[in-house]
Amino acid sequence: MTRTVRDEEKIFCFRNAMRPVRMLFALVATVALTFSFSLTACGETNPEPVARVPLETTPNPNALPAAKARKAGVSTPRESDETLSRLLRMRSRLKNLQVDTHWLDGQEITRRFTATMGRGRLVGVGRINWSLPDEQQWAVVEVFDADVAEFLHVCDVRFDGKIDARVTGKLRLEWRGMRFYQMRATMTGSGTLAMSEGQVGSTRLLDNIARFSGIDDIRTLQFQRGLVEGTIANGKVLVKKFELEGQDFWLGGTGSVVLETGELDARFQIKVKPALARRSRFPEVRAAGDALSKLAGGENRFLTVPLPVSFGGTLERPIPYLDLPSARAVQSGVRFLEGVLTTSTQGRRARVR
Repeated sequence: MTRTVRDEEKIFCFRNAMRPVRMLFALVATVALTFSFSLTACGETNPEPVARVPLETTPNPNALPAAKARKAGVSTPRESDETLSRLLRMRSRLKNLQVDTHWLDGQEITRRFTATMGRGRLVGVGRINWSLPDEQQWAVVEVFDADVAEFLHVCDVRFDGKIDARVTGKLRLEWRGMRFYQMRATMTGSGTLAMSEGQVGSTRLLDNIARFSGIDDIRTLQFQRGLVEGTIANGKVLVKKFELEGQDFWLGGTGSVVLETGELDARFQIKVKPALARRSRFPEVRAAGDALSKLAGGENRFLTVPLPVSFGGTLERPIPYLDLPSARAVQSGVRFLEGVLTTSTQGRRARVR
């Protein structure tokens, strides 16, 4: 006798099979959040992790296209091919490009260039010597009221989310060589970009921050202003300050991106007002929001929600990691929790008497 298994039964069995996984993740998230609150309260605001545990499957390096090509003996594109293809892509994404290039003392030198990106403008000044590529080159690039998505597209930066805002700022760059692999290895500089009012969402970064804070509203953020400040050195973009500020939240972060591979290493901090904290799924966050709202003017103050998570992977596919604190931080947190439990027990005994 045969029996047909319906789709509804398959879904029910799958949900039952996944229930222990969901319970385990909820337990880990709750314990990590509670312990992070204790570390924050006892002064360990930014404990140095001694281990990072990936919370998603990390890609196998041997399965990447370049590794497969090497294993099969297929030649990969030369650096010059990459330079040409990226220049052609960048050129196709810029509109009304005008380049001021002249011959000076027998050398071809670019001193100025301008272009448009949608409603925004890009203006650059500098000294780019095409005749002597190994000399020090420099450029100062200013961006005026450009769409963030178009700006990232022109820069060939792949971001897994959707962002709707305008950006204005300045980049100061120095490098040697005219091929991208040379530029990445030798480039130094700094930059500041300010974003106007806008919205960001549909990204794994915010999804995981929302998951660990228990506040689903964070998955899509309506912000009033944004700021990015960073430097470039040793083949990396170092983001020293990343901020998004909204009516009832503040999101900040620091990190780095490797220019050659796009490898990401980032940590974020989220501050919310009591009204937003009270919408969290985690009782620790809701309780902190209630306590803050009872203070004088507490409704307008910000509560820092500890995030025991950092991000690796790439900007295109960020991977969350659970940060395990050092032994010293663990001892500090345990002492704080023991003090809280002792005080709570004494308070209950006093009320009973």
